Amino acid sequence: AKEKYSVIFATSPVMLNSCIEPSLQHPEVKLLVSSQLVGYRHVRTYYLRFYEAKFLLGMAAGMLSDNGKIGYIADYPISGSPSMINAFAIGASLVDPYATIHLKWLSAKGYDWRRELEEDDVRVVSGRDYPDPAHPDEPYGLYRRHELRGVERMATPVWDWGRYYELIVRSIQGDAWKREGDRHRDHAVNYWWGLSAGVVRLDLGEGIAD
Repeated sequence: AKEKYSVIFATSPVMLNSCIEPSLQHPEVKLLVSSQLVGYRHVRTYYLRFYEAKFLLGMAAGMLSDNGKIGYIADYPISGSPSMINAFAIGASLVDPYATIHLKWLSAKGYDWRRELEEDDVRVVSGRDYPDPAHPDEPYGLYRRHELRGVERMATPVWDWGRYYELIVRSIQGDAWKREGDRHRDHAVNYWWGLSAGVVRLDLGEGIAD
């Protein structure tokens, strides 16, 4: 802010409190924090509707599973995770009302979720949303395991942050930013965009694209 930047994006929710003082000292700077929290009037927040993509992944998983058993690998039981898990389960149930979701946590210690999924004959799994550099061979996205063909990736959720930033900057260059501020003068402003804004999408694999 002291260096006269006109727009600042803080890309983690943990930065929210640190942005309050600068936003008051430099009201000319447009400061945004990536967070689900409503925030403060001087600090706008933005976040993705992850659950929309998870709903579609759940529908795809319901169509792909031949035994109704579907795995879901989640990171941490924190804000946002329950909505994504529920959306995935609802999507799967719309296709297969008898489908069961086998939920596993990457953050949990002392158990082998891969072995458990294999023992339960779970062949369709929604894994990490993106590749893990520490485990490059670990499948990600929605995938299906075959005894002979191995792992087949079916769909991958994509979070297009670049487009998100572009849309916000365009709103600042135009009149939308000012209009929103005038309309919500006494309230916090939050941008919560998803599929309709083109910042969330699914990339389909060859096994499902047809």
